[in-house]
Amino acid sequence: TVQAPEKLHHTNACTCTRTVTYCVERIRAMLVVLSMLVLGSSTTQNLFPLPAHVTETPLGGGPGTGAIRIDASLAVASARPLTAPFAAAVLARYQLLLRNKASAHIAQTTGLRLTRVVVDVASGADDTLGPSTNESYTLNFTLVPVPATSSGTATATPTPPPPNSTVTATITAATIYGARHGLETLAQLVKAPAGVIEEAVAIADGPVYPYRGLMIDTGRHFLSLALIRHAIDGLAALKMNVLHWHLLDSQSFPVASQAYPQLSAAGAFAAAATYSLDDLR
Repeated sequence: TVQAPEKLHHTNACTCTRTVTYCVERIRAMLVVLSMLVLGSSTTQNLFPLPAHVTETPLGGGPGTGAIRIDASLAVASARPLTAPFAAAVLARYQLLLRNKASAHIAQTTGLRLTRVVVDVASGADDTLGPSTNESYTLNFTLVPVPATSSGTATATPTPPPPNSTVTATITAATIYGARHGLETLAQLVKAPAGVIEEAVAIADGPVYPYRGLMIDTGRHFLSLALIRHAIDGLAALKMNVLHWHLLDSQSFPVASQAYPQLSAAGAFAAAATYSLDDLR
């Protein structure tokens, strides 16, 4: 039997979606295994790609004694005003992501707690993203000084630190893009389901290649918006900087054009296999 063209196109689109989803999950599993093989420290096993420089800097008085729990009320803030129009959304996204990683164990009053993340982007940073953009960053953890004594001076934090001590993570970057990479690294350091960073580390990182991209081809295989957003989240997790969207080709015209609506009406795989202008925006 020969399937109707519209049913055949729908079948191809569904099959492609399942295939892409399967490939994404397989790649994710492979990356996790690879990171476990490559990285020697359990603290940084979740980091991918591997940062350029990682040094353990235990805050608990010795190796293995400085586990840091994520506080459920953790705040992500900028050290200075940010000019990028999407900067506030970046900080809010990672604040929510880190808070969601907080475990119920945080109710305990022992151990170190990460309560604040400070993002320090250089003043006058260029907000455009291109091959020459500086995407480097540093990430450091520090103990918050013990409150001031009756004399009005802050006392040095003893080693090991007292129970329920708080920690601040500081991300320093030349641009908002480097700062976003630093926030992603911080989120990857948190081990689930405990919501714990096993040890404080000092990280200095930056991309090796200026162009790090992924191409999707919706002209030959229609992909849902949810799947495209899923792919973009993957790009963010891997600190990539280019999405090449091959939108249309001779096989299909999936864009609902306002000037020439007949193109998608006759050229799309199916009526539902189209993107509106709002979708593209």
